[in-house]
Amino acid sequence: MNFKLILLSLIVLICSPQLNAQTTIGGSTDFDYLSPKTYVIAATKILGVPQYDHDAIRVISGLTPGKEIKIPGDDITNAIKSLWEQDLFSDVQIGADKIIGNEIFLYIKLTGRPKLSRYKFYKETIADENSEPVTEPLRNGEADKLREIINLFNGKTITESLSKNTENTIRGYYQEKGYLNTKVRIDQIPDTMSFNSVKFHIYINKGNRIKIKEINIIGNE
Repeated sequence: MNFKLILLSLIVLICSPQLNAQTTIGGSTDFDYLSPKTYVIAATKILGVPQYDHDAIRVISGLTPGKEIKIPGDDITNAIKSLWEQDLFSDVQIGADKIIGNEIFLYIKLTGRPKLSRYKFYKETIADENSEPVTEPLRNGEADKLREIINLFNGKTITESLSKNTENTIRGYYQEKGYLNTKVRIDQIPDTMSFNSVKFHIYINKGNRIKIKEINIIGNE
């Protein structure tokens, strides 16, 4: 994740005062990490996410034209944190195209997280450990009940935790009904009919229902 790599680089530079690190921007301008300078943002170009409001991204990042920032400094790090916290992007990069005098021309390059286009439930059964799983669409009544308890809808941003949370919710639903060994897995399949979208195929293996046969109380006089 670029955010972690950038933070790691900053830590290394701060902890190594003897290191005179420089970054070349636009082929002619150097950043001296030991001597921060103040620049005025002349422009902030947004790349990679045409579907999002670019003005909103500039405001969220805090890197708006006319603002003074220090480089190296906290401004870029805070901008990356703010964009990452939106949970809309899988990659965040910030750099500079050029510097003219004390004016800096920034770019923010983003990779948007995919959106959920649709999802479908499947019943999965395995005869034995040597057999291939057999799948079939889950019956409508059961599928409708699951749709009521999971938070999935067309256009939902797919985050790192969405798939795991959905699996846990479905597993908990069946465990309450006595299917204590329910297994759930979700295959994420790119949807070629929609830009940057993914389909969820949700496979459910309930296993056998477990019932209480008898309760023995020991040690009670």
